[in-house]
Amino acid sequence: YVLENVIFESRPGFPVTANLYRPKDSSRKRAAVLCPIGHELDAGKAGGEIQARCIKLAKLGFVVLVYDAIGQGERMVSGNIHHEAGYALLPLGETIAGWMVWDSMRAIDYLQSLPDVDPERIGVTGNSGGGLNTLFTAALDHRVRASAVAGYTFEFSNWLKYAGAHCTCTQLPGLFRSMEWFEIAGLIAPRPLLMLQGDHDDIFPISGARRSAARTEAIYALLQRPWEARFDEVPQQPHSYGRPYRERMYGWMALHLQGIGNGDPIPEGDVAPLSQNDPRLRCDPAGAVVSRAPTVLSLARARALDTIARRPTPPTDDDLKRIKEWARDL
Repeated sequence: YVLENVIFESRPGFPVTANLYRPKDSSRKRAAVLCPIGHELDAGKAGGEIQARCIKLAKLGFVVLVYDAIGQGERMVSGNIHHEAGYALLPLGETIAGWMVWDSMRAIDYLQSLPDVDPERIGVTGNSGGGLNTLFTAALDHRVRASAVAGYTFEFSNWLKYAGAHCTCTQLPGLFRSMEWFEIAGLIAPRPLLMLQGDHDDIFPISGARRSAARTEAIYALLQRPWEARFDEVPQQPHSYGRPYRERMYGWMALHLQGIGNGDPIPEGDVAPLSQNDPRLRCDPAGAVVSRAPTVLSLARARALDTIARRPTPPTDDDLKRIKEWARDL
């Protein structure tokens, strides 16, 4: 395979560091897979499990794009860390999850611009925070033709009861009161959706995952496409994107994006990731681009100050009372 380093902007002046994995033969158009990552704070896209799935997918004939999530890897700078960035966005009516999904939608733009990518055959897969990103990106962007969500199938009420506090990227105001997980997954139907969850996942309980997956599969059955949704409960597996998960995903993507096989797992075989400190994986080794770019925090602050400056009159006592009530509810 060939490894390329890419920096693209998902917003003006807001850089995204990425690695592109390609088969050596680029003479024909190929299916592509986008791999948003979870909370790999220091390693980012260079994490061993992340490299492994990108390398194997490239060896299977896919073009693969993986990028550092906001606040991860080469984008782990002050102002992009999820807690500070997430809370800065909430008063603007935005969320860090929304910004993460926007990164993925712009990454799909980039994939579709490549001469060796078939724009009609693009898949998305990720684990944990990357599973969140996969779920919402596939639900919102119909260019995603197949998806595999790992370590992020759950039931909102079950998770809130048993899992405790979590990152701001999972905090979506109002959502947990008005919807359940399977209703978001249902927005992907009838496009193929694979749900992978370990029975030893200590963040998203398997009990809620089973119920949400069954309801999602029921939606596909109502659409007379039951084979397009599948829940794989992976025995003895923790919260990760380890080999048993990845091999199931390879078979799913091969079937639905390449028309190869029947969706059964494909053995990973001998895959050798580089050291996560290998300079060939870094797009901006001196931090010349990322360190000088605006952060989520600075962009949110600028937008807030602009909003305040454009307010025609100072807030009244009634306005302040409503704002305080809104903040308390939030």
